[in-house]
Amino acid sequence: MNSFIGFRLDYALLNQKKTGHAVYLHINSSRIATAAAAAAASGDEPAPTPSVLGIGVEGGFQSPEDTYEEVVTYAIVLLPSKKSFPYPSAELPMIISQSADAIIQQDSAANKDAVAAMNFGTDLKESQFAATLHQEPSQRTLASSGWTCEVCGGKADTNLWLNLSSGKVLCGRRNFDGSGGQGHANEHYQQHPNYPLAVKLGTITATSADIWSYPEDDMVIDPLLESHLAHWGLDMHSLKKTDKTIAELTVEHNNQFDWSLSLESGHTLVPRYGPGFTGLLNLGNTCYMNSVLQVLFHLPAFSNRYYDKKDSIFASAPHNPTGDLTTQLAKVADGLLSGTYCHPPPKEDPSPPKVGEVLPVTPPVSVRPAMLKALVGSMSPQFKDNGQKDAEEFMKFLLDGIHKAERRADGGSESDPSLIFGFHEEERLECSQSKTVRYQWPSAQGLTLPIPLECSLNAAEVAAYESAEALKTEEQRNAEKSQRPAPVPVRHRIRLEDCLASYFAPSTIEGWRSPATNSLTTATTSKKMGEFPPVLALTMSRFGFNRETLTASKMEQFLVVPETLHLDQYRGKGMLADEKPMPQQTEEKLVLDEGVIQQVMGMGFSRVRAERAAFGTLGQGPQAAIEWIFSHADDPDLDVPLPQLASSSVSTSVDEAAVGNLMDMGFSRPQCVKALKETQNNVERAVEWLFSHPDDNGMEIDEPVSEAEGQAPNLNTAPGDYRLKAFITHMGSNLESGHYVAHIRINDQWIFYNDGKVCESQAPPLELGYLYFYERQPSV
Repeated sequence: MNSFIGFRLDYALLNQKKTGHAVYLHINSSRIATAAAAAAASGDEPAPTPSVLGIGVEGGFQSPEDTYEEVVTYAIVLLPSKKSFPYPSAELPMIISQSADAIIQQDSAANKDAVAAMNFGTDLKESQFAATLHQEPSQRTLASSGWTCEVCGGKADTNLWLNLSSGKVLCGRRNFDGSGGQGHANEHYQQHPNYPLAVKLGTITATSADIWSYPEDDMVIDPLLESHLAHWGLDMHSLKKTDKTIAELTVEHNNQFDWSLSLESGHTLVPRYGPGFTGLLNLGNTCYMNSVLQVLFHLPAFSNRYYDKKDSIFASAPHNPTGDLTTQLAKVADGLLSGTYCHPPPKEDPSPPKVGEVLPVTPPVSVRPAMLKALVGSMSPQFKDNGQKDAEEFMKFLLDGIHKAERRADGGSESDPSLIFGFHEEERLECSQSKTVRYQWPSAQGLTLPIPLECSLNAAEVAAYESAEALKTEEQRNAEKSQRPAPVPVRHRIRLEDCLASYFAPSTIEGWRSPATNSLTTATTSKKMGEFPPVLALTMSRFGFNRETLTASKMEQFLVVPETLHLDQYRGKGMLADEKPMPQQTEEKLVLDEGVIQQVMGMGFSRVRAERAAFGTLGQGPQAAIEWIFSHADDPDLDVPLPQLASSSVSTSVDEAAVGNLMDMGFSRPQCVKALKETQNNVERAVEWLFSHPDDNGMEIDEPVSEAEGQAPNLNTAPGDYRLKAFITHMGSNLESGHYVAHIRINDQWIFYNDGKVCESQAPPLELGYLYFYERQPSV
């Protein structure tokens, strides 16, 4: 009760031994059956269909807590004697009672916050364009109903959007099921980038509406919506909801999505219990984290580091372990791999529980990684909220955090489990005129593979299916939506080996200036594996960007995934004896149109994006630059400063006058120094960097990227033979929604990890994977 940190009994004893703290609050809870529990057990009342993207909120998905009432009792325990005193008690000293009350109140508040955070559809931000929105002079008054798209000539009567600046009523993009519009609202914005906001007609009520901001690429809040609508003759207080909101469409799609393959519907799944079969509770869209953690802790490097050595980690943990990543990972490893929290359930009583009956204690089958989630959220705002995240982005972030934590602890490469994913690629560049070549060996932690549709094994079958679908009427589509099971679509089938071949295939660069000839010519680039890592992570490019509708999209193709991969054909050989090295590139100062950059930044984009857009559309003006940003939204280097704007080797020195100016704004010296280094001493961009990285204290240990030229780094010579160990599947239409699950091979048996549920897999959906993990096999 000195530190307000919770422990399991054995670790509370360890904490008492380390700190000398002797007084602890024991919290014990029991569950009392409610009327909902009795109804659910009897089967009299089916669970209602969700209409809101939330758990445990009105209209959302039902939570287990809806079927029981939790009764909590407290006691004060002295360690190491384990002597216990009921709480509350008038005999306890006031300071102990005050401390206990503070803990209890904090726990209650945290639970309420957690429930509130389960409603994922309400975290909208006010648009930066709302207050200063330009509206053209009104030439007409819109009717309160009966709208049609002004381009389609009446063909689109749902999914209609009113551009608040021009007053145009136009159709939105095509929905996932083929219904909806033809994207004329978005085309209108592309032609008029100064018209940023549109409201979905049919969703407007006196209190809410769907508002889309094209430059911000997100749903937003317009606090002046009432006046903006009145400008076009619409009274939001008299309008009625006649169309589905974006949230409702997302819920509908997730309900209709064919999850049967990923969730192995139709198969009897046998639960597994014991060490290695413990689940992870979903804390609100944390399935991305749960799936990654399950895979990592079933790799020997991670289990050895965090489970086998947990005792030494706990013994050396700081007095406040909540902020120590190594301690929190060891705690999760102990929960997953020890078997302490995964026991078979007792034999069920067939009679339904009575209202008010104390329910028997159910043995745990999963753990709640709340403290690790909170720590990760404190390390990066990206993972702080309860929104759905990209599992690959989380894994990269976590591996980076592990690597930095190990370096700070002086553990070196021997104890750092993240290094099992690391390797060097070999990049080769050849000038078509001089035939000179350049080699580089950048560091990598995995491969992101394309899915080449031109390699489809069943292209004719897919074409016939799509032609038949295009001829279906709206009534036929609606009828199919209600079918259970839903009709299975015909999808392309593509071999994983073809995805690898496409990744390593040479490509041509047009308009490239050769340092050997100092003239514009073409160059050929190609990639090889500089070495083969112990674990090869493959990310499939299932998520892309539709450049016609400027919306995120997902490729649902089936992959033909082999159990083993043999990649020696992709091993790099370095510069050959008969190859001539290319001269070093001479750096030329790049001059961009500052006027274009400022206009693009005025639309809400960062300076880095504005500079890249100005570079990509030299001389074409601000509108072309804005369109360039949207069409390159999926570029991985979109937020990376142009190297042409910096020196070839970034200086490690900073402008001390600039450091002082930034420190005057309230930032620490390490923060200011790092910001200036990250932005090549550009004070304006350094200020942007500081405000966009509020949780970065500037004390991070920088890891230099190995990108040697000419001479290859010291590479391992291990063979390129791999066997599939695990894969993670994403179910849903896009990264902002859906669900992640993991399948892991344990002793030649596939095990299915679906948050808190762990079962033997009967039909692992290898073809639907998003992330694949292959273990390198020893040489024979």
